[in-house]
Amino acid sequence: MLTLLPTPIGNIEDISLRALRVLGEADVLLCEDTRVARKLLHLLSERHGLNHSIQRFVSLHSYNEAERLETFDRAFFEQNVVYMSDAGMPCISDPGALLVAYCRKHGIDYTVLPGPSAFTTAYAAGGFSESRFIFYGFLPHKGKARESELQALVNERYPVIFYEAPHRLEKLLDELEKNAPGRTIFAAKEITKKHERYFKGTPAELKAAIT
Repeated sequence: MLTLLPTPIGNIEDISLRALRVLGEADVLLCEDTRVARKLLHLLSERHGLNHSIQRFVSLHSYNEAERLETFDRAFFEQNVVYMSDAGMPCISDPGALLVAYCRKHGIDYTVLPGPSAFTTAYAAGGFSESRFIFYGFLPHKGKARESELQALVNERYPVIFYEAPHRLEKLLDELEKNAPGRTIFAAKEITKKHERYFKGTPAELKAAIT
């Protein structure tokens, strides 16, 4: 049995009771980074009394997911296998989709726990009245692909949600100022953490407030 388990995006208190139970019953933990996973389990043990007996940690990230799946067989999933992202929901701008496809192809039982997700949290905080939106994820880092994708996004009729790395935020605001100077932008930083901050305005206004 495979369980896809979301993890807190910042605040450790966002872990669910069900997630704690599943981790306590797990035999094998698949994770993006074994160091991050071990640290999270340690914090959950300290603060929420997690008692687990996981002995095997297996890295499964975007660069090795396909290769790693070739080493598995049906017998592997006869134990309690958990996959979790470093933060947030598996398969949402995180690995996991190939793992799900593998289970469906081979008739392996799996389930997905609900839980923290940065884009839904940010959208709720933005105060947008539209009930429809487009979730894009990460833009290409550079080049014509980034330029063309961003141009398509600013022309969408619905609000568009995408992620950006902190070190590329100023570049993104410059691009938005060039392509959509009058568009209302909402930005969220450090969601659920102590220094959580929200910003809303034109690209120029956000650039002045954030950078």
